[in-house]
Amino acid sequence: MDRSFLFDQQVVEASRKFVCIRMATYENKAEAEFTTSIYRSRSGQLENTVFVIMSPDAKKKLTRAGRSPRHYYRDAADLASAMARIASEYPATKDS
Repeated sequence: MDRSFLFDQQVVEASRKFVCIRMATYENKAEAEFTTSIYRSRSGQLENTVFVIMSPDAKKKLTRAGRSPRHYYRDAADLASAMARIASEYPATKDS
């Protein structure tokens, strides 16, 4: 995600209801294979940056996958709104 999305306060607040991860794409073969199954660029090669929101069990993509949320959301407020909607569909079962 680029800085305009990452540092936006609305996105920061919305992200608190998610488990945010960075896959070790080039450092771990299994993670690289998983990441490639989520998003494959036109070149067909593994990309080191992939954005997607997955279901809690990581079996379903809840948003389109791409290199950045900028490809699918107008701005950070639009992303934060989508994140709030998704979080409401998957309420936490236990406080952590």
